[in-house]
Amino acid sequence: MLSVVATGDFIDRPWYKENVESRAKFPPNHMIKEKEGVVTRLAPESSFLRLGHLELAWRREETENMVKMVKFGVATTSSMKHLEKLSGDELILAFYKKTVEVQIELVVNWIRVGFVEGNMNNDNLSVGGFTLDLGPFAFMEKYKHSFQPFTSDGSGHYNFLNQPQAISTALSVFGAALSSALVEEESKKEMQTIISTHFKDIFTRKYKNMRMKKLGLVDWRGKSDDDLWWKLIDGMDGSQAGVDYTCFFAGLSR
Repeated sequence: MLSVVATGDFIDRPWYKENVESRAKFPPNHMIKEKEGVVTRLAPESSFLRLGHLELAWRREETENMVKMVKFGVATTSSMKHLEKLSGDELILAFYKKTVEVQIELVVNWIRVGFVEGNMNNDNLSVGGFTLDLGPFAFMEKYKHSFQPFTSDGSGHYNFLNQPQAISTALSVFGAALSSALVEEESKKEMQTIISTHFKDIFTRKYKNMRMKKLGLVDWRGKSDDDLWWKLIDGMDGSQAGVDYTCFFAGLSR
């Protein structure tokens, strides 16, 4: 839930001059006056605890604070309430696994509806499985693998097609951060196994199920249906006229 209230005052902020050719290459270079406002966001089912909060504690070697944040995240996130009975290494491992699962659910649904978050770093991802960035996000109309509304992402690291890889990388770093709070060696080994296999297993299953529904299939025949999906998507990407991602699949369902 988002609320914006104007205060009636004005503030100075840095912005771009009109003759700047590329905002991706140059920072804002002069001051302008803008109306001041207060932005309030409410999260009824989860806290605003970000993956980046825990990683910051890791970088600062504040293990005790990291464990406190894990407990806070579990206590304030509806999808993790069932973990409150756990403690120690068991809690941290379960917390990580659940975080992986909700992030995958988020990204698979973005792909399903043609949404690009734009700047999907760990500072903009909550442990509850939603994005905290107010922009620059967008829904894709004409399909492009490289669709990216965030002009500062010149390399396309967070573009539409790269979102699964981006979240995989983010979760690997997050797992490394949580590993520092584990006590037992067996728990650390288990975390490495989870990092290397859990994302792939969950993402493969959810991504397959999503594509199966979009194509109207009752079963997934492995490589042949993978090939079908990519021939279709590559064809949409290569279309000179452009193919509307949403309208195409809506028409396919009729």
